[in-house]
Amino acid sequence: MKKLILLGLSFSFILTSCSQNQDVENKIEFEESAQTLFGKTYGEDIYEKALVLFIEEHLLVSTNNEPFFNVFSDDSLIANFGTEGRGPGEFFFTPRTENFINLKDSNYTIVYNEMTSQVNINNFTSSVSKQENSVSEYLTLPDEVNHGLISLFFYKENKVVGEFEDRMAKSVHEKTGVFMYDRDSENLEFGELFNYYTEPFHLMTEVNVNSRYSTVSQTNGKMAVATLYYPSLEIVDLNDLSSRKRYLLEDPPPLDGFTQEAYEMEELNQYVLDITSNDNALYLLYVDNDSSSEERQQMIKVIDWDGNPLEHYIIPEDQQIDQITIHSSGSPLVGVSWDQDALYRFEL
Repeated sequence: MKKLILLGLSFSFILTSCSQNQDVENKIEFEESAQTLFGKTYGEDIYEKALVLFIEEHLLVSTNNEPFFNVFSDDSLIANFGTEGRGPGEFFFTPRTENFINLKDSNYTIVYNEMTSQVNINNFTSSVSKQENSVSEYLTLPDEVNHGLISLFFYKENKVVGEFEDRMAKSVHEKTGVFMYDRDSENLEFGELFNYYTEPFHLMTEVNVNSRYSTVSQTNGKMAVATLYYPSLEIVDLNDLSSRKRYLLEDPPPLDGFTQEAYEMEELNQYVLDITSNDNALYLLYVDNDSSSEERQQMIKVIDWDGNPLEHYIIPEDQQIDQITIHSSGSPLVGVSWDQDALYRFEL
C-alpha cells in the first residue's frame, strides 16, 4: 500500500541512522544491460484504478470508487463488488488488500477498513461467485499497532503480520517496526526495522523519511521491506522477528545531503516505489536516479529471497507505473498508473 507523504514542512534537517554500517549485509549489484519491457493496456472499462493484486489466476483491481473490487481473468472483467458506506463490509476509502491465503478450497483476502479501523477477512472465492463482498469474519487488531498500521498480511491461518508506524501513538517504541499477531492466543510480537532520524527532530519528517513498502512470502516465512527515500532493503525472518538482513541497492546518498529546499521542492531522490513478490523472488519498482533522461527511469529489479540479484528490466517512459503485482509463476507483472488511469501487463 502506498504511504502518506507529507511535504512542505519548513525546517532544515540532517538525516542520520540508528544503526552502524555493519548492519548492512551486502550491496546488491546488477549487470549494466537490462531488457526494456512493453506493456499491454487493458481494463479501460473501469476507472480510478488504485491497487492491483494477483490471486492465483485472477487479478484483483481495487479502485477509488464503487464497485471497489474488480476481478479480471486474463484480460476480461468477470466480477465486481464492494459498495461505499459506513456499514459492515462497506468502505469509505479505497480498500487496502495486501495478500491472500487459501483455506479449504477457497481464497481469503485480508482487507483493512480505514473508516472503522477494522480488518475484514473476505471470502474472495465466494465474492466472485456471488458478485458481492462476502465477509467471512472481522478482526480487531491490538491498539498498539492498529492506529499506526501501514501494511497487513496473512502469514498463516491464525497469524497476521504487518508494518506499523509508532511515532504518532507512541505506544510501543516510537518508530517503525514489524509485528506478528496470533489471532488464537492474542499474542503480539514486535521486531525492529532500520530507522532514520532527523536532526533537529521533527515528527512528520521522520515519518516521511521512513516511508516503506513491504511484501510477504508465506512459504518462505519471510517479509521484505524496502525504503522509499534510501536504497535499503530488509528481509525479516517471520519465525524470529529479531532476525533480519539489510541490503543496499546502490551506493547511498550522504546522510547529511538532504536540505530543506530539496525536501520542500520534492527533489529528494526516490528509490523503491513499490515491492511485490512470489515464493521465488522479490520484484522492486525502482527509480534509476542516474538516468540521463528528463524523467527518471523506472526499472523492475528482481532479487531472490536470499538477497541475490536475478534480473532487471526497464519500464518505458510512456508507461510509468505506481504499484505492481506479480503472478506466482513469475510472469506476467501488472502495473497500475494513477496519472494515466491505466493497467499495463508486462510479460517477463
